[in-house]
Amino acid sequence: AIGPDRAIRLAPGRYDLTGLSTIKNRYVEWIDLYDGPCPVIKNLSDLALVGEEGAEIVIAPAYGWVLSFETCEGIRISGLVFGHSKPGYCLGGVLSFARCGDVEIRSCDLYGSGTYGLGLDRTEKFSIAGSTVRDCTYGLATVERCEDLLFDSTAFRGTGEFDLFSVSASTHLLFRDCEFSGNRGSSLFSIDEETRDCKAVSCRFLDNDVARFSGGGAQPVLEGAIFARNRFARP
Repeated sequence: AIGPDRAIRLAPGRYDLTGLSTIKNRYVEWIDLYDGPCPVIKNLSDLALVGEEGAEIVIAPAYGWVLSFETCEGIRISGLVFGHSKPGYCLGGVLSFARCGDVEIRSCDLYGSGTYGLGLDRTEKFSIAGSTVRDCTYGLATVERCEDLLFDSTAFRGTGEFDLFSVSASTHLLFRDCEFSGNRGSSLFSIDEETRDCKAVSCRFLDNDVARFSGGGAQPVLEGAIFARNRFARP
């Protein structure tokens, strides 16, 4: 059913994408990085994936992303749970977007067993709101060469073990009313000096067993932040 200019609604239940690479679709390429093919949605616009309560999308291969998007515009994802059916390693994240624009994720749960919850590369006008990113094995998100990103009212928790939010060569990032709690690792943020305009407004940082708040050349500008019971020194 994947294609442009359409909304796909998923009834409650667990949708396992493992082994579906035999289904042919011009907008879906299956990539096998090591232990089985994973779907990459390519070259389409205006696709909505809408889950009713209890709808979950999983995949078994531990070395691939649950769902990836490349060169897509106008993607809307809401009300869905995404994860691996077994722990992810090396490249096995949850949701990946490369060279995409105008992406909205709302009321979703991206749970671990993935190396990273989000992978963003050369993507513009991305937002995630009212969602949870949790229990990932490496970190929360990687952001490379992106612009205009909004993380709104989203919980980032229970994740480790490296730099948790890694940002490079990106501009205009806003974290608003987000909570970072119960994470572990070397640094909560790793932001390079090429990144511009990164701000955290009314965010909460609680119970993080993380050595440093920021391990890169820059850190988010903080407004109205709350810190409690963290291992790192308050910035």
